[in-house]
Amino acid sequence: MGTIGITLYFYTLKNMDFGEAVTLQYLSPIFTAVFALALLKENTNWLAWILYPVAFFGVYVMYQTGLDGSALSLTAGIASAICSGMAYTCIRALKTRENPNVIVLYFPLVNLPVAGLWCLFNWVSPSPEEWAGLLFVGIATHIAQYCMTRAFQLEKAGTVAMFGYFNVVLAFLTGFLIYGEETRTGQFIGVAIIVASLVLSIASEHSPGLFQRKSTAQN
Repeated sequence: MGTIGITLYFYTLKNMDFGEAVTLQYLSPIFTAVFALALLKENTNWLAWILYPVAFFGVYVMYQTGLDGSALSLTAGIASAICSGMAYTCIRALKTRENPNVIVLYFPLVNLPVAGLWCLFNWVSPSPEEWAGLLFVGIATHIAQYCMTRAFQLEKAGTVAMFGYFNVVLAFLTGFLIYGEETRTGQFIGVAIIVASLVLSIASEHSPGLFQRKSTAQN
């Protein structure tokens, strides 16, 4: 699932604006919560279930101003999020069975033969600067993969996955500041809705007392 998800994710990165591609991939928390409930019987706070569609609405607000990509790219982005959600749920299921390093090892163990076979027929030799960039990506990804795996072992899958929405904000800032992509007002509003949903969801999971009405009954 991780291999399929990351392959589709790279496809959307190539064929859509950076921020839009990242946003689609990070719909995965919604699917993670659904899979975790269905397969692991791991429910989340009631408020989080309300905030999931609110976050999805934030994505809708961004895209109503226009989508830079084809219907195929949009479908690939959503499919990537579904596969990622299933992968995260599998990691959570292995929390008491496997060391995080073992889980991280299996991702390239599956991904390398699949990507390697594709490269045999579509090989493009990188320049020295590109090799350096690829090496940096590999190191950063390994560190991030380990931290993410450990997080999924320590906390509910839906809660951890919600942190991914911070990447939406970073993606739009990167696209605007580095790649010169146009950022519309609707996108800023959508990002604000997503981040607010994220913060409230995490707060409801870890401080449920804040969202409960205090009793005023007296003896």
